[in-house]
Amino acid sequence: PARRRGAKRGLILRGIVVILSVAALVALFRESHIGFGPDELERWVDREILGHGLTGILIFVAVGTIFTGIGLSRQVIAFVAGYAFGIAAGSALASLASILGVMLAFFYARFIGQAYVARKFPRRVKKIDDFLKTKPFLMTLAIRLLPVTNNLAVNLVAGVSSVPLVPFFLASVVGQAPQTIVFAMMGSGL
Repeated sequence: PARRRGAKRGLILRGIVVILSVAALVALFRESHIGFGPDELERWVDREILGHGLTGILIFVAVGTIFTGIGLSRQVIAFVAGYAFGIAAGSALASLASILGVMLAFFYARFIGQAYVARKFPRRVKKIDDFLKTKPFLMTLAIRLLPVTNNLAVNLVAGVSSVPLVPFFLASVVGQAPQTIVFAMMGSGL
């Protein structure tokens, strides 16, 4: 009985977190006035990022983190970073935003869904764990270098698995770097 009440409270807490997360995202995008077309993004960067020093950088990283954390294109963030900050700084800031987005989705999945998914789909979780467990850095790196994987799906699946955090995050940084640099170069006009 006490165990069941604890599980019920945990489920309610997770439900509240999901509802509040969705509401916060809607409010954030509504208030930020970010457009998703090339012209709208350029105007937003010119208005909110350029010429705002450290505040502009922090806004960019925060928006980039949320943008990539909810599964939107990290390549767009790298392109915008190249436009706003140049190749080197743009690549670094886009990488930072991207890995923070990876961490956001990973920890969200781990907190919200790991116990539920492991209980509902134990064989599938075991297959993922077996795949990632032997060499988590190399396996994650291989997945990140594939051009056909969905970044959000990888983050969520890893979050509900028992993959170790550090190798997963480090391999994500290394595996995402080539595309980040290429798109930052494109954004800079090179």
